[in-house]
Amino acid sequence: MSTRSTPTFRNMRLWLDELSALPEYSTSLPTGACQHKCWKRKHDGEWIVGCYDRPLMYGAFPVVWFRVVLLQGPRQPGTRSRLRTSCC
Repeated sequence: MSTRSTPTFRNMRLWLDELSALPEYSTSLPTGACQHKCWKRKHDGEWIVGCYDRPLMYGAFPVVWFRVVLLQGPRQPGTRSRLRTSCC
């Protein structure tokens, strides 16, 4: 019997181009942890997004997981993505 619980996800609303721009880490975690760095992975056949949260007192970065809700319709011209994909 497994003691692993089913993760709970918050929703993240993204445009398709934002989701496509995220690096994929379906079998690992990205290196270079920094607050708000995000990536995508497959979970039960659907895309989810992981983002590093505020570092804990001892320096580790917890991961917050989000279920992707794709936005429909045209994106406003000049709208910048809110997602950070690197620590630079």
